[in-house]
Amino acid sequence: TILVSDWSSDVCSSDLAAAVPAVLTPARVVTIVGVSSLPTCYLDRPRVNLGRVEDVTDASGRTIRHNELFFPEEAHEANPTVSRSHAHVAFDAASGDWRIFDDGSSVGTTLFRTGKRIDVPAHAGRGVALRAGDEIYLGQVRLRFELY
Repeated sequence: TILVSDWSSDVCSSDLAAAVPAVLTPARVVTIVGVSSLPTCYLDRPRVNLGRVEDVTDASGRTIRHNELFFPEEAHEANPTVSRSHAHVAFDAASGDWRIFDDGSSVGTTLFRTGKRIDVPAHAGRGVALRAGDEIYLGQVRLRFELY
């Protein structure tokens, strides 16, 4: 069991952390098109970054973001459509939902839920709540969100 309160404030976004501890709902994302660093990525922390590279650096070579799930550009033809800092999945302790956020990607983030397209707005404060079976499109890369 992982409690949101077990993580330091530098790991968990303060707007998602509740005043009372909340148990993370067991969830994972499975890569179904593209090649990723983790074909099955267990969401075992309150925030998981998604992008094309493992570490995003600034002009001085300093790491400014770490992607826990990444899609190496040369590994699959769909991978170059993922931005370096594409999106993140975060646990909302207040609602108990996992939510996806587009972090300003160049091609956008989209969900398909029971055949319906749902666009994830870039830099939206609340993101979009994920449901079991949702397909997440990061450019041409496809992931499936699962509860377990």
